[in-house]
Amino acid sequence: MRTPGWARLALYGVVVALLLLILTRTLADLLPGHLGRTVSRNSEGFLILLVVAAWLDLVRPRLGASRLQWPLTLGAGVVLVGGGLLLRQAPWPSQVVTLNEALVGLGILVVYLQLPRPLSRWALVVPAVGVLFPVLAGRSALATDMAEALGAFVLVPLVVDAVDPALLRDGPPHRWRNIVSAVALLALILALHVVTPARPEGVVENVTYYVQRATEDFVAAAVLLVYYATRRRGQPAAGSAAA
Repeated sequence: MRTPGWARLALYGVVVALLLLILTRTLADLLPGHLGRTVSRNSEGFLILLVVAAWLDLVRPRLGASRLQWPLTLGAGVVLVGGGLLLRQAPWPSQVVTLNEALVGLGILVVYLQLPRPLSRWALVVPAVGVLFPVLAGRSALATDMAEALGAFVLVPLVVDAVDPALLRDGPPHRWRNIVSAVALLALILALHVVTPARPEGVVENVTYYVQRATEDFVAAAVLLVYYATRRRGQPAAGSAAA
């Protein structure tokens, strides 16, 4: 099964346009006040959304039928991680450099997405890292900087292996489950913003405060769920070699 052309055009067109506007610092001029600043801070989430969707729609189906599937997948992962590490040290504008954590996270995620389904237990390492790393690292600068990537380690597997497992198995979507789950994710992150104080105290408040840093991942996951709810019968899925 495959998403229809109008859905692809809408997703890729809007996300690419937003990224370009953010990277050129023109989005804040188009959107009023706080809204423009808020959306501009979500560039990492938009990049994760763009690359994950493109990998599922365009790359995974083609690599699945190739003998070079894993050399190319691992190579892409290395390039993304290496690009992220280099970007971290680049003398470029902050709105570009800030994408380094997303690139590092995507280097891991593309390998995860390419794994055959059903997954082995070892694949659980990815979401486990997303949960355990900030717990073990505490309030370190690295844990803070990697919040968006770590959030994606949890939410992308949630989308493709828990809420919509048929996506990578050539099956039809449970459309209402996708839509309800998307609404639930947005409601959850909104609720956390409402109840978490600006200066958290105690374990619970610090956890919710940290999760808020991954707001863009929640939005990206919700968009992915709605986007893939548009899949139709008779079209190849993201895991099908026929795509």
